[in-house]
This record gives sequence, structure tokens and C-alpha cells, in this order.
Amino acid sequence: MGEDSKFEFLFEDAKRRHNHQEKLRKIVSDAECTFHPNIWQSRQPGTFSTHRNKEGQNQSPVAAPAVERGKIDPSTGQKYFTPKVGRPPKKNRNAGRLSIGEYLYSQKKRKDVEKQPQPKASVNMSYMQEESKRILEGKKAEAFAAIFARLDKDADGVITAKSVNIAGTRFETG
Repeated sequence: MGEDSKFEFLFEDAKRRHNHQEKLRKIVSDAECTFHPNIWQSRQPGTFSTHRNKEGQNQSPVAAPAVERGKIDPSTGQKYFTPKVGRPPKKNRNAGRLSIGEYLYSQKKRKDVEKQPQPKASVNMSYMQEESKRILEGKKAEAFAAIFARLDKDADGVITAKSVNIAGTRFETG
């Protein structure tokens, strides 16, 4: 076996492998791609513009001016840039019909006012546990009973302006 036959054998082997790889690629691409457009196979050179003109003539004469003005999409028959939507928004956000800039600015202003810190009522309020409240109420009741007993001179349970005993009572003004 000569050197030429080795190289020819290697060349033929590489060529056979390359052809086999191409067949496999074609099989895989045919299986993956289900859409095979028929492009340029039936047309002769120079017939593209003629084909386009024939398509344009198929439209009705009434629809043609609207399509030419760019207001209606010929494929859907719908106005350009007007999407089909399900329902309108439930809340009319821009009821005043402001421009978008003015509307967004007013929204930010409103939110800033809402975010401003409000004076906290809890800072001035005291918090007391239930047991402490019960003890305090008991002390208040005892103090009022002592004051009532001191002012009730005749001990009949009724205080009147004539029967009040203010002797020995010290009043603090402050």
C-alpha cells in the first residue's frame, strides 16, 4: 500500500463522513422545521413587482384609500395602534383629562402629602396594663370616698351646700 493510497483512503473516508453528517443534519432540520415556504421557485426574475401590483388590485376601491392613508391594517381590518381589549378600566384614573405629565405630577403631590408624618397620638398617650388600671381605679374610688366622708357633716350620704363641713379642709390652688 503506497502513500498515495493512504491519503486517498483518508480523503474518501472524510468525504463519506461529511456526507453522512449532512444527511443527518437534513433529517433533523426537516423534522424540526414543519414550515417550508415556497420561495422563488415559481417566480421568474423581475416578476416580484408585478405580483405586488396584482395583490394591491384585489382590494375593494372603498377600502383602498383608508389603507393608503395608513389608518387601517389590511391584514386585520383594524385601525393601526388600536389594540383589541376586553373591558375598560374599572376606575377612571384621569377624570380631569389632564395631560399625562400633569396627571402624574398631581399623583406624586398627593402621595407626598399622604406620606408626611402625622403627629402621633400614641406619643402623648400613656399606656397602662390592665392590672395597673384596676389598682388606679381602686385608689381613685378610695380618695373620692374619703373626700365625700370628710365633706358630709351629718353622714346622711347627701352633700348639700348648707351641710358641707369645710372646717379643717385645706384647698390647694395651683
